[in-house]
Amino acid sequence: MPRNTTNPIRDFIGLNERMSLGGSLQETTSLDNVIIRNGDIKGRKGIALWDAISGAATNHIIGLWDFYAPASATSSFIRMQTNKLEKWNDGGNSWDDITGTALTGDTNTRPSFANMSDEGFMVFTTEGHDRPRIYTGSGNSATLGGTPPYAKWLCPYVGFLFLFNTSTDGTFNATADSITAYFSDQPDTTWDLCAGNTIIFDESPGEVRAADVFNESMLVLKADCLVAIRFVGVRKDTTIGIN
Repeated sequence: MPRNTTNPIRDFIGLNERMSLGGSLQETTSLDNVIIRNGDIKGRKGIALWDAISGAATNHIIGLWDFYAPASATSSFIRMQTNKLEKWNDGGNSWDDITGTALTGDTNTRPSFANMSDEGFMVFTTEGHDRPRIYTGSGNSATLGGTPPYAKWLCPYVGFLFLFNTSTDGTFNATADSITAYFSDQPDTTWDLCAGNTIIFDESPGEVRAADVFNESMLVLKADCLVAIRFVGVRKDTTIGIN
């Protein structure tokens, strides 16, 4: 029967994602799920914290997120059902309802979520069924302040919160603005319209469907193309400059 053996890596350098696989015995292209400490490489610890999770959801689960609060250095496991938001209570081995006003999603809803680390809260949207919501780590979730538009997707970028594919009343027909993004640097305070807080993605006719940040750019996925946004500073007229 074969036995596990341990072979030391002499003069280990570390991670090199550009290295050709097998090109060096002192480098590796991946350090996923390992911890390097005092010259030793060990597998990360298991998932005992989640072993006791129970309690079937009453509706479909449409989202699972990790919310990290820097101020308290705590992490919370969040799940979204079509009509509620819940946080795992490890001490009580139960799901705590943190919804507030009931959500109105359905089984086809694609929620989006973001940690606003600098502000210490998370934001999420139910693909336009409800206005964007905020959760601060305690109490219940609530609609963002300042009356934000309904939005099918959200994404934080360089201190701003962007809302994509928006509607003033949530109907997403005649009132929908599927190619415009609204952004605010005070997302829980104001969404008042003023010159410079919108970006229109009219490079193609397709609607905006998603966005994410990669390195220094935000990539916006439309139905028929991909648009790259790069922050280049704030001009004297206080508008955001992009190219």
